[in-house]
Amino acid sequence: MKELFFFFWFSWFFVIIVVFFMEKGFEQRLFLLSLLAIMICKNIQVSIGHLLSMSLSFILLLFCTLLYFAFLRLGLYHFFATYIVIFTYVGILLWYKVSPASFLVQPNVLIPIAIVGITVFLHRTFPIQRATLMLGFVLGQLLFHLILRSYHLEVRLQDESFFILFYVSLLTLLVIQGFIHSVSLIRRRLSSAGR
Repeated sequence: MKELFFFFWFSWFFVIIVVFFMEKGFEQRLFLLSLLAIMICKNIQVSIGHLLSMSLSFILLLFCTLLYFAFLRLGLYHFFATYIVIFTYVGILLWYKVSPASFLVQPNVLIPIAIVGITVFLHRTFPIQRATLMLGFVLGQLLFHLILRSYHLEVRLQDESFFILFYVSLLTLLVIQGFIHSVSLIRRRLSSAGR
């Protein structure tokens, strides 16, 4: 019950950020419509044969993320960077699955910090970081569940914990970008005051 609360809380928080703080255009409409559609379709389950059962919100997130990645028209380097993020995410999830790593660091802390750190290290601009993070998370979650399915383990692909990790990672990336812009603004003010 607590996870469902956080899912909707983060969803509405990002709706507010998108509506009031993003520039008007295709990106704002895409993010706003995808956030609202994810919240609406949260409880609708879709089965793909006997292989996979997932929520419609996950499928919408996958579609919107691929659409955003295609909208940015990124090059080969960005695909390799996304590949690195995907396998880092899957590796951390498998590490938590097979070892008692949660005694050391909670996955709600380690996963966003690790994935955002790698994304910021690989890219300089915020839209590309956002696209890489989003696509890495979604495809990584899908790959993780396909790996678990191949070993006949867990088949649940819609739980709120994924969306909470996804939202926390986006929020962490947003805070880092806000900090970077604040530091550059302070530097510009100090350099103009020094003249």
